[in-house]
Amino acid sequence: MFWLLLIAQLSASFTSETVWITLQDSTVEVEGWYVFRNPSTESQRLQIFYPFPLGRTEPYPDTFAVHGGRARPTPEGLRIQVRLEPQATETLRVFYRQRIQGHRARYITHTTRLWDKPLEEARFYIRFPARWKQMYTSFPVQEVREEGTWRVLVLSRRNFRGEGDLQMVWEP
Repeated sequence: MFWLLLIAQLSASFTSETVWITLQDSTVEVEGWYVFRNPSTESQRLQIFYPFPLGRTEPYPDTFAVHGGRARPTPEGLRIQVRLEPQATETLRVFYRQRIQGHRARYITHTTRLWDKPLEEARFYIRFPARWKQMYTSFPVQEVREEGTWRVLVLSRRNFRGEGDLQMVWEP
């Protein structure tokens, strides 16, 4: 879903994301690691907005957790404050679980365009029950793995600008 929106103009940059999306019959769990770099010789505080995909079939998440920053929930997502030490790289981890209706889910990536530069890399792992018949994604799949009762799709993009959200539609 992405997503992170810089509110204050600073020299810090959002450099990469690694996101695990676990789909089950009625829930989606998202766990993302988001890497920020501060090239400055001074510490910086980022104010980030992390939107949740919300809609008629996508209610507000029932669970969320943030590590590496302080979060405050809003009706549309989370406002997160991240402190970046001078000339340091920091990782923010966000987890949420959301109920879903039907056989579709999405992860917001379009807000990545709001950063001045593309991400060096964006990696997405979509995990779903191997018994499901078919999975369609809006981004190209580079690899398919079997992990016990799970199937995992690997999607990797370099110089990623968030050209549309990651959409997932499946046939159980």
